[in-house]
Amino acid sequence: MSPRRGDRDGRSPLWRRGRRDEVDAELRHHVQERIDRLVEEGWREDEARREAERRFGPMTDIRRRVLAENGSGEARRRVGLSLDGWVQDIRLALRSMRRGPGFALSLVATLALGIGATGGVFSVLDAVMLRPLPYDDPESIVDLQLHVPGDGIFLTALRADQVDPWVGAADFLSEAAVWERTSMLRSDGETATRVDVLIAEDDLDDLVGIETALGRGLVPEDVTGRERVAVLTWEYWRAQGSDPDIVGRELTLDDETWTVVGVLARGEKYPVAGTMDLWIPLGPDRLVGGVPASQLRVTGRLREGLTLTEAQARADATAERLQETSPHDMGWTVRLEPVTAWRGNDDTRRGLWMLGAGALLMLLIALVNGTNLLLVRSQGRGGEVAIRKALGASRARVARHVVVEALVLSLASGLAATALAWLSVEGIRLLAPEELLWGMVHEFGLEARALSMIFAVATVAGLLVGLLPGLRLAGVRAGGSTTTRVAGRDRTGARLRSLLVTTEIAVTVVLLVGAGLFLRSYANIWSADLGVDVDRVAVLTLSLPQSRYPDGPSRADFVRRLTERISALPTVERVVPAMGAPPEGGGITFGSAIRAEGGESLSGERMIPFGAGSEGYLDALGTRLVSGRALGAGDVGGANVVIDVDLARDLFGGADATGRRFTLDADDAEVEWLTVVGVVEELTLGGPDDRLGDGVILYPYDLDAPGSYLTLVVRAEESAETILAPIGEALRSEDPRLPASSLQTVREALGDAIQRPRFVVFLLTVLAGLALVLAGVGIYGVVAYSVRERRRELGIRLALGAPTARVRGGVLRWGLLTGLAGTGAGMLLASQVGDFAATLLFDITPGDPVTLVAVAAGMLGVTCLACLVPAWRATRVDPVEVLRAE
Repeated sequence: MSPRRGDRDGRSPLWRRGRRDEVDAELRHHVQERIDRLVEEGWREDEARREAERRFGPMTDIRRRVLAENGSGEARRRVGLSLDGWVQDIRLALRSMRRGPGFALSLVATLALGIGATGGVFSVLDAVMLRPLPYDDPESIVDLQLHVPGDGIFLTALRADQVDPWVGAADFLSEAAVWERTSMLRSDGETATRVDVLIAEDDLDDLVGIETALGRGLVPEDVTGRERVAVLTWEYWRAQGSDPDIVGRELTLDDETWTVVGVLARGEKYPVAGTMDLWIPLGPDRLVGGVPASQLRVTGRLREGLTLTEAQARADATAERLQETSPHDMGWTVRLEPVTAWRGNDDTRRGLWMLGAGALLMLLIALVNGTNLLLVRSQGRGGEVAIRKALGASRARVARHVVVEALVLSLASGLAATALAWLSVEGIRLLAPEELLWGMVHEFGLEARALSMIFAVATVAGLLVGLLPGLRLAGVRAGGSTTTRVAGRDRTGARLRSLLVTTEIAVTVVLLVGAGLFLRSYANIWSADLGVDVDRVAVLTLSLPQSRYPDGPSRADFVRRLTERISALPTVERVVPAMGAPPEGGGITFGSAIRAEGGESLSGERMIPFGAGSEGYLDALGTRLVSGRALGAGDVGGANVVIDVDLARDLFGGADATGRRFTLDADDAEVEWLTVVGVVEELTLGGPDDRLGDGVILYPYDLDAPGSYLTLVVRAEESAETILAPIGEALRSEDPRLPASSLQTVREALGDAIQRPRFVVFLLTVLAGLALVLAGVGIYGVVAYSVRERRRELGIRLALGAPTARVRGGVLRWGLLTGLAGTGAGMLLASQVGDFAATLLFDITPGDPVTLVAVAAGMLGVTCLACLVPAWRATRVDPVEVLRAE
């Protein structure tokens, strides 16, 4: 009798009543035995009965306890049987792996590739964007950014004279700290080196929650006193040899002695974006690099209970009051930028999400492949399952066995995936672009979070991969056939496997399209015309220390001496002091209302890269003049500029721009007009992908008043690589304590400038290549099994005289149709996600026909190639052997 609905233990009420009767009979038997013993001792029967019942206790309570103990024992027995069943399934899975090592290795390798790739990419995503920042309540930490009036641009720092009024008026902040970053020259070692320095008030570390590993952090006495102290970051301390006795040692920074008082703890970094070597206190006069700061950064913590929106509303109201009481030419409007917003720029984050999506697609392909492998294998186990069912195995037990087998294999793949993920993380570490490392707080590696993710994904993968084959085998009847088998062939299973292969091809096509687009985009960037002779130009950049070169005349004298020394080198054709050179440029100017004289303003705000060069700058770069003339010494101090053809076209259309004037801020009350004296060919100062803006402005460079940051453009007679070492020797001869900030050819600088697209392209190409291999293997496995399943049919057809070409063509036709369906679906999916990647592409659209055709042809080619061997085997079937086996 089946149990009624609602019985928790699956027992019917009739069974429960029978069990109570048995317990009551047993209890009465025990009471009667005691009565008989008392009667033998001389008790009267009625007295013996009362005494026996008294000694035995309340019958109802005893019966309830006995029934409860029997029920718990039954539950323990059922749990034990269930555990025994799981253990038995695990043993069977291990035994099956030993009997079929080829299948086990195939499934483990397939899942390990998908899980390992996902784990490696997750490690990077986790370190850059997902793992919480190591600060105290990072969500409440904000930076104050100053709004540039009229431009809609926000500067990361406030003007120095605005800091105290803002800190005093910011009632939406519970605490605030002032800081700035700079660089200093360390010269106490064998060679001078440039170090990145954070100059901060003493309460910045407490506000953020920065701890030290050795010594102490900054204290109020460091700021108010005159003693020069420094706190090293963990990374810099480790790079310097990890001296455990570093506290108390002295450093020479900008020719002054500083005492090390502490080392930050490992993983402690502030700010989020950038690299710091050491912290020093902001002096009582707020000096930065020995001179009064012109601008400073302010970091604060929102008051408890305030949201960012509410705090911004208060900041806007405060800005209006400050502008009324103390008008400022820069205005008082600020934006509260969460510290978490600095975790990589938009392009970096978008590129990482692209890689994450690619890794997930790779994992999906691995799951589909694994499911297909188990489906193919399950088709040969119908007899085994039929026997188990005939012996009493339930559908759930059969399905559980397949799922357990898949789980065991997936956990084995998790171990292999851990090794692959470690290798991928180490490879990513070597390939990671500087801008990725620049915006990271955590070191990426195979941390506990990544390991947990790998094994969690492996477990889920095992369940997903084993579920469908388990349900299919659960449908096998005790008589040996499945509920879907028709005429000796599992047509539903064949359609299911075809659907999975189609899905696999579609996902692979999406990955291939993405990799192809980024590969072509990278090729376009690499071959882009910068308007510069990239192979004959070397660029030397210097940062002159304030202590040795405090003013314009001292810097000008050094520049002239160094220029003469480098000019005297053999194979050097020209040396020109400048500010900026391709591909990084000198700076960016913002225009809110750019307008040519007598024309209409250009729509929207624009960023325009600019540079400055002395006489001969264009000749040194190898940049060709289209019209007009180059800048000379007579242009210094005036409003004459040179622009490139892109900006000339935007401002003046097709007309000659020479002699015309334009302004960057037509809406300004005092309009400053710039006169175009020359137009050059398209010049890329903002990077090869124009990420800093289109169009270029070149200003005259004043040789008598160079800045602290200097660029020397050196043109070689032949290859610029041959003059790099001599330039370095010339610099050391002129000032042995002054290191070069950068010394490289424009070709090398171009390679550094495109690190991010190269990084994304390489990883996407690797993922797409692995996906293509997995797809090919998956197609081959399904087609090969289909041929084996149809051996009887093929044997009969061949025996009846069917041409081998027709038999072979039938197999290839299936592969081609499946490939066409999958490729079409993949192209449709790729078109839906193309817009997400559009901003990362250079000079190519997501619907690029060359890429789409190449991917489609390649995918169909791989599909047909994977079908060739099974198609050949289909014609090698011996009809006599097949019929004899029947």
